[in-house]
Amino acid sequence: MQNMLKFQIMALATPIDVRLITSRFGHLPATVATNLVQNLTRYFVHIASGFSKERPDSWVSQFRRGELVATDFSPEFREVYHLAITAQQETANAFDPFFDGSFDPTGFVKGWAIHQAFTTFLQPLMDQGAIIAAAINGGGDVQLGVVRQCDFVWQVGVEAPTNLNHVIHQYGIRNGAMATSMAKGSRVSVPIQCQETHRSLTQATVLTADLTTADMLATTAIAMGQSHFEDFVRTQQLPVKGLLVTSSDNLVEI
Repeated sequence: MQNMLKFQIMALATPIDVRLITSRFGHLPATVATNLVQNLTRYFVHIASGFSKERPDSWVSQFRRGELVATDFSPEFREVYHLAITAQQETANAFDPFFDGSFDPTGFVKGWAIHQAFTTFLQPLMDQGAIIAAAINGGGDVQLGVVRQCDFVWQVGVEAPTNLNHVIHQYGIRNGAMATSMAKGSRVSVPIQCQETHRSLTQATVLTADLTTADMLATTAIAMGQSHFEDFVRTQQLPVKGLLVTSSDNLVEI
């Protein structure tokens, strides 16, 4: 039997839930746990302040006002900008970081930040043997990991688009990420420009190796629609799986 440590970081628009698993006879020293919480909080506050459209001094606000070019900004902003532009190009504008007329990475940053936090702060604890599994969850978008010598499996549920208390599918994941985007009514309201005359999807869940990609592809699926997205995944030979909820409430596995 394993032991679980849970805590929550309140820094982004969505609370960040962190879960750590130690072996039956193991424990995480209090100083390590305290330092982890402080480092994660400091990191997410830093990201939130840099990418907030509400803060006039944020990187995003300055860029949207045309005061500086992307190369003048922090490494974090430059990386997000590059990844967002690349995603826009690779999806033929289905993933559109300029959906409101100027650069807005709101729908991209959360998944990217969680993935970065997992890699920077949690993966080393697993590599050192301090924990055997870890997960960071932000509004249903989650990055997970388990050490190789452990048989633990994370159980992650997909919630119904119209009832967040109803789980419509469950996945067992050891290492990877899962992200969900909704056509409307999402926990974090990020407009998605639909490329269809009549929207065919109300929700898209994508599983892949990292949350940056999973989050981007879930948004892309809503924008493209069912048929176009299925063709896109097949043509690009993307290593993903997931669940699409159609406008008629059918469930389609990809």
